[in-house]
Amino acid sequence: MNKVMYMGMFMLVNVWTISIHDGFFLSFEGLVNSSAHHANHHLYFSCNYGQYFTFWDRLFGTHLFPDHAALDPKRIGKDNK
Repeated sequence: MNKVMYMGMFMLVNVWTISIHDGFFLSFEGLVNSSAHHANHHLYFSCNYGQYFTFWDRLFGTHLFPDHAALDPKRIGKDNK
């Protein structure tokens, strides 16, 4: 593989990994896995197995659409009244 392509892919994977763990919601429409999908995966362990896209989870019935408001890192631990 070309060195430039390798470094580009390496940087993309690192940005993706950080974005799904830091609460940054990249996508709200459900096609691309976001940090909310990833949080549900760790909360329930029976859903949202896909790394980048929700296609396979939808196909095999393991997709759980996240509640973005409940998983918003700015609201966690605050009174939701």
